[in-house]
Amino acid sequence: MIKKIFQANKKVIFIFIVWWVVINAFAYLSLNLFRSYTHDPAKDRYNNRIEKAYGERIELDSFLGMHVRRHAWRDLSIAKNGYDNIVGSKDTTLSHFPLYPFMIRYFGNIFAIDYIVIGLLITNISIFLSVLIFFKLAQYDLEKKAAEKAVLYLLIFPAAFYFTLIYSESLFLLLSLLVFYFALRKNWLLVGIFGFLVSLTRITGILLFLPLLVEYFHQEKRIKPSVGFLALIPTGLASFFTFYYFQTGDFFTYLKAQQDWNRSFFDFSHLLDHFASLIPSKVAMTYIELIVTVVALIACILAFRR
Repeated sequence: MIKKIFQANKKVIFIFIVWWVVINAFAYLSLNLFRSYTHDPAKDRYNNRIEKAYGERIELDSFLGMHVRRHAWRDLSIAKNGYDNIVGSKDTTLSHFPLYPFMIRYFGNIFAIDYIVIGLLITNISIFLSVLIFFKLAQYDLEKKAAEKAVLYLLIFPAAFYFTLIYSESLFLLLSLLVFYFALRKNWLLVGIFGFLVSLTRITGILLFLPLLVEYFHQEKRIKPSVGFLALIPTGLASFFTFYYFQTGDFFTYLKAQQDWNRSFFDFSHLLDHFASLIPSKVAMTYIELIVTVVALIACILAFRR
């Protein structure tokens, strides 16, 4: 079985291995050899936050530590201590969805592995499986060489390094791909199950409901009892918001927690503040995100017309 999978995917597996080695080697060398400074106060503050939330101090320049960045401490804190009950603060863990940190806790406890190690295993196994499934999906519409290029483009996307960190991105990608894979195979029960898990991974998982509903009617042509399985997708989000209600007394605690980071679904005024910021990295990131969004929208329109 493994030999058969390897033979069918050997080129994309090779692409993945080269990408993984290069991106991790570059990150490690950047932290340990190419830096122009010896002390970073921001790193100390972040390590203190990790120690407070996780209970351990981490060497952030080590191979394991370099994958624990920015918001990763929240997932580790949820895995170790569960959710807090802090509302109206950037330091709350209520801003993160539960599936990824609970998987860290569950598999870490079963195999008696450190949560950081198991978190990295989950993310890197997820992106590896995502590559294989993405390649399989691409071959539904493309020739093999074009599908291989699609995998390459996925991995060389500038933000693809997030797939190797202790973040939920790679798990979200894997579950989303599985949803569409089983939709093409008309296995609507598995579509619903994986869709349920997607909406417990990131809030954007709920957006899969509409295209899957379109795909359902495209394939089935009429309403059948199996359409009910698609209701599992919003059910995942609804169940997590219900948890919020029992935890804080408010169904929409997650949205309020995002507002503490100036994130809102309907308020774009903070973008103007970012453009006018005196912090170069913030301005650069805002322009990059705007350009990527515009390019993605144009690509979607062209792909739809084609």
